Amino acid sequence: MAQYPTMPLFTDAIIADTVHLTPDEFGCYMRLLIFAWRTPDCRLPNDDLRLRTMLGLTPKRWDRMKPVLMQFFVEDEDVLIQKKLSKVRRYVAKSVAQKRDAGKRSAEARALKTNKTGSTGVSTGTPTERQRGGQQPKPNLYKYRGKDDFFCFWEKTISEGGTIPQTALSPTDIDQLISRGNVTKDQMEKSGLKT
Repeated sequence: MAQYPTMPLFTDAIIADTVHLTPDEFGCYMRLLIFAWRTPDCRLPNDDLRLRTMLGLTPKRWDRMKPVLMQFFVEDEDVLIQKKLSKVRRYVAKSVAQKRDAGKRSAEARALKTNKTGSTGVSTGTPTERQRGGQQPKPNLYKYRGKDDFFCFWEKTISEGGTIPQTALSPTDIDQLISRGNVTKDQMEKSGLKT
């Protein structure tokens, strides 16, 4: 896929610049613009055989069309450049880069707001606010598929001192966690679970 799959088309300029072209010449010119747009540096090779092949023309038809089409391009060593297309490409590249940067900054701001973290990255909410407003720990459904894995997840969370809302586990689940013996009652109470 091209880096910029959408090419802005200024219809007034295209019509004004190409009013003298036949439909075949106009079609070939548009194809050359599109081929140039899809290249990384927005240029075409200055090679008759490659250009003719891109357009699907016979050598005789290419010889007739080449003088008309080449009036739109500037030769620069072994490449052809269409100045207006290159200018539009620079504008699009700049606009995409600005939007990408703005998106990153917006995502970072949302992440800071959601996590309620200060500049140090340490959560600033009270434990109750974090418990209510923050994300609650949940088992990774792809990693923990069985009942044993479910309990392993919660045992790990409890042993690491994570805060767990009372509603996250049923009383039966809490009893099973205790009976497994991998977590102490003290650890469970520190995590917010009543035994």
